[in-house]
Amino acid sequence: MLVALINSNRTASKATTLADNQGLGCIALQYIKAYEGQCSQVGENKKPVDSSFADTFAPNCGVQVATLSKITGRLLACQSSYVPPDQAFGILVDEAKSLQVLHSKNHTEVSCTVAAAASGTSGGGPYFWCVLFSSGKPNASFKVDGGGVPKSVRPGCFSGNDDDCMGASSAVSVSVSTCRAAAALVFSAAFAFAFTAYAIAHNCSVHLEILDLSFCHELTNEALGLIVDSCPSLRILKLFGCTQIMDVCLQGYSKLSG
Repeated sequence: MLVALINSNRTASKATTLADNQGLGCIALQYIKAYEGQCSQVGENKKPVDSSFADTFAPNCGVQVATLSKITGRLLACQSSYVPPDQAFGILVDEAKSLQVLHSKNHTEVSCTVAAAASGTSGGGPYFWCVLFSSGKPNASFKVDGGGVPKSVRPGCFSGNDDDCMGASSAVSVSVSTCRAAAALVFSAAFAFAFTAYAIAHNCSVHLEILDLSFCHELTNEALGLIVDSCPSLRILKLFGCTQIMDVCLQGYSKLSG
């Protein structure tokens, strides 16, 4: 969605649309991880050294070093809590300088990524959003070994990879189309849960009656509230082992069983 917002804004300003490159997306996710959860470094305008792209980022993603192309711009933001893509766009593009980066004619490709810092104390946060622009040739730059998809580098997700940012565990995947029709869901795993909570609330709200979130240790009171408030049909909610949920929050949802 964020790439669509970027291209929509560019075309409105008579700039060309940009290709979404999944190899570049994985690189952007590695770019975020280089900050090691330090939001303050984003504000100080620090960035990873250029050699990191060839020495670390590309090998971690399975991207061929020979196909790396010039990074022509970046947009980076860090927030204490997760926000949906439309709000993230407003945070990333909040001044004349970032708008200039967005509309630059030097770009041909783009990719967006979001990841939660594992060191965070509230639902996996802080949350980093990163947009990288490149002047590479579409279908020829940031190519993945064997022509496949980038290596798994979760937690986090990136555009161009059919990834809805719904969870941080590669062992659990729920497609949006399945989620919309589901009456019962089980997420008994550890998640960067703000991603998952947003996806559940916006895609499973109509039919969802039973939800098992046992041992989702990163589930916060805020994320739980988003789900419950958005799912009027929900009647059974299992939260065994969800250590961050406070009793006062549970009392507010006493109508639910489980």
